[in-house]
Amino acid sequence: MLALAASPGLTASGGGSGDGSTSGNSQKNAAVATHADAQPLVDQGKYRKALKVLQAMTRANPSDADAWNLMGCSSRKL
Repeated sequence: MLALAASPGLTASGGGSGDGSTSGNSQKNAAVATHADAQPLVDQGKYRKALKVLQAMTRANPSDADAWNLMGCSSRKL
């Protein structure tokens, strides 16, 4: 069941901050959290830190099913 969450590099659109202007402000580095940031935290058992990254990811992209899945897995580990 964790096979999807363990797959690094599952980004739907390749990530780029030029096409998805979700909030209109200039948060260039704040919205760059990716699965590559969250997965190592989960793998190391740093679930609370991972949840913070994953929450930022789901705020930036609410349709990111992989982030929601990994958030659920991390929450269960607490």
